[in-house]
Amino acid sequence: MLFKKLGVICVSVSCLIISIGLSGCIGSSDITTSSTTSQTTASAPTLGSPQGVYLFAITTGSDGNLWFTDTLKSKIGKISPKTGVITEYNLPTINAYPNGITAGPDGNLWFTERNGNKIGTISPRTDDITEYAVPTADADPNSITNYDGNLWFTEENGNNIGKISPKTGIITEYDLPTIAADPLDITVGPDGNIWFTEFTGNKIGKISPKTGNIIENNVPTAYCNPTGITAGPDGSLWFTELSGNQIGKIFPKTDSVTEYAVPTANAYPCGITTGPDGNLWFDEQLGNNIGKIFPNTDTITEYNIPNGAVNLVGITVGPDGNMWFIDGNNIGKIFPKTGAVTEYAVPTADADPTAIASGPDGNRWFIEQFGGRIGKISPITGNISEYNVPTISTLPNPYPNGITAGPDGNLWFTEENGNQIDKISPKSGSITEYDLPTANSYPSSITAGPDGNLWFTEEIGKIGKISPETGSITEYNIPTAYACPFGIAVGPNGNLWFTDFYINQIGEISPKTGGITEYNLPTNNAYANGTPAVITAGPDGNLWFIIGENANNIGKISPQTGSITLYNLPAANAYPNDIASGPDGNLWFTEFTGNQIGKISPKTGAITEYDVP
Repeated sequence: MLFKKLGVICVSVSCLIISIGLSGCIGSSDITTSSTTSQTTASAPTLGSPQGVYLFAITTGSDGNLWFTDTLKSKIGKISPKTGVITEYNLPTINAYPNGITAGPDGNLWFTERNGNKIGTISPRTDDITEYAVPTADADPNSITNYDGNLWFTEENGNNIGKISPKTGIITEYDLPTIAADPLDITVGPDGNIWFTEFTGNKIGKISPKTGNIIENNVPTAYCNPTGITAGPDGSLWFTELSGNQIGKIFPKTDSVTEYAVPTANAYPCGITTGPDGNLWFDEQLGNNIGKIFPNTDTITEYNIPNGAVNLVGITVGPDGNMWFIDGNNIGKIFPKTGAVTEYAVPTADADPTAIASGPDGNRWFIEQFGGRIGKISPITGNISEYNVPTISTLPNPYPNGITAGPDGNLWFTEENGNQIDKISPKSGSITEYDLPTANSYPSSITAGPDGNLWFTEEIGKIGKISPETGSITEYNIPTAYACPFGIAVGPNGNLWFTDFYINQIGEISPKTGGITEYNLPTNNAYANGTPAVITAGPDGNLWFIIGENANNIGKISPQTGSITLYNLPAANAYPNDIASGPDGNLWFTEFTGNQIGKISPKTGAITEYDVP
């Protein structure tokens, strides 16, 4: 699979058929990274709108899953065709921009990294990722295919065709005759040659894997931008013309080219592959259609994608006999017999999780503040589900903030901008909202008190409680002026303990009397190193809290001695936000900027982090 920005103007080139020998080769075996990566898993819900994250190439792996590249997030993903469950893996190279992907002869998935300038491989058995540097600097490796025991790929900026041995990691490069040809997609032909498209060169090329000789063929339509290419069941190579808005085929024996117009104007046909029904299937990047062409009659049929993101760029045959494709931030499939379409959304990008709690159903429930959702994750499978918080026209995002399990079996959470306390049923996902008496009070953290009420902080300088039976709310003023309470938790002494975000204090309130006592933290100015925020009671009898912003720490304080211990987070600038005790004996927390869920062992202080998809 390939990627090319729209709006590229091609240059005119004269007819050129030339062959070159192996003298244009470069050999290398620079292995840059080998890593066991962190992973995130989510059960894919029905289609959601794109979230500014773009997936590009997709292929079938040796494990029976569909594997894809998540370019902007620099991840490799897989989706089960049986369940729709999606799992993603971080690449070792930051901003690698993975693009093309294919199954290799070794059973691994091989992919290109455009910005990383590498060829990578991931094992479907171990999830280990290894990367190999491409010899030509800024080569922009794009598409990749498997043949003769090697992986063959295009280098768009390098103007080369490359191959890498999966046994040795040695990379060999072959120069193209046409300067600045922009080689994009690549496939194996029925004649035993490797065929590829030249986007700017406006040609279809082929290279002999035995000799390295290259022959280029002009496409009749000028400036048509040949893009995707695949071998058809009729012995021809079929390709798409992005700007020409046509499907083309070239016969290997004569190199003759035939072109067919796509019915939808300005559809920008992109990827193409042969389906199990013997037809050629292609996606239309701007036409919002999946198309097929009958090689016997040359008839084209188009199927509209109902909720398409107008960014259809990848298509492949799945192990279930369906055609699977990329649609913005979604993975879709189309049934070749009926044309019926099903799409699965990759979970919300940049949701910014800000709070987490253990639910009575055994799941971890969390807040997506910027996403305006409540999410849950299974600690056994890692599957994620999301629920929209109700909104009004004047307040498109209520900014849910804190969350906790209530004594009534529901999950309770705060709406910072909505100025409400809400509950969500773990059985039905239904949400009920309760207005706070004080306007603009900015409710933040919330916890279940020992008295059967839900207790919460109001950043305006109050502590509140709500009865889960009646929904009645009571508020208590904090004595210190300019107080900004944030986190709150039940202490081992039966009182509610809270942090003060502004005046650098820890406070406690009696649920029996409402009396409030405040304690100064040892640091005189919390802003020097960060701000004390969320707090919770740990299984070790200590109170655990977050110090966010510049400090990037998890802390604990002994309610008996007042001694404090801090633990640095592995991810830089993660901005930890909320923390809760898990049923596994660990403390679980969210990372606002790091977009991760983490856990810390109270026995060892060891920290593990997991990416939110």
